[in-house]
Amino acid sequence: MDYGIGIPSYIDAWREVQAAEAAGFTHAWFYDSQLIYSDVYATMALAANKTKRIRLATGVAVPSTRMAPVIAHSIATIAELAPGRVELGVGNGNTARLTMGLRPVPLVRMKREIRLIQTLLKGDAGMHECEGESHLVQLLHRDGGFINLEHAIPVTLSAFGPKTLGYCGAECDGHLTWNASLEMMRDAREKIARAAKDADRNPADVPSKAIYPLAVLRPGET
Repeated sequence: MDYGIGIPSYIDAWREVQAAEAAGFTHAWFYDSQLIYSDVYATMALAANKTKRIRLATGVAVPSTRMAPVIAHSIATIAELAPGRVELGVGNGNTARLTMGLRPVPLVRMKREIRLIQTLLKGDAGMHECEGESHLVQLLHRDGGFINLEHAIPVTLSAFGPKTLGYCGAECDGHLTWNASLEMMRDAREKIARAAKDADRNPADVPSKAIYPLAVLRPGET
């Protein structure tokens, strides 16, 4: 089991990430909520510049607050700063959309957006549907020092319901959950494993990652 930290994105968060790296933590997850925190990619860029080993991940990016090609471009830019240690966590939007009065992104749209992101991160071209039109898009100038696609960028899905967990097991690289009980985690793993096997995938290739809120207290503090 690996241990990481989750951080509300703010510009000086690199200090906590640097300390976490020194303490042996393996991941740092940065919340993406545009009306509450600093920009997630600006925050991650500073953390990338100040660290050497710890993996950096969005926790989570939301297709719709940014277009799929923009999300792919942004995480690939962070990968240029921290090659081989970047992960894209995606979700349907809790605070990122609710603070704008919007409901979470429907799963049908999530699948379409994530599949395009995955295609672009492989360096391939995919169809981008926007404003009633469809256009073939691809990340360009890969050798100019703008982005890095040379190392695989895993796509981890924040998933809770059975349909989303099934999609996660069938097509994503990891499962992200929040404050899950042991019973919830076992149920999620069963659904992920079933979908992974149906898609001829190894369930072990879709690991679960859980964020648990906690408070660190000083000695004697209640």
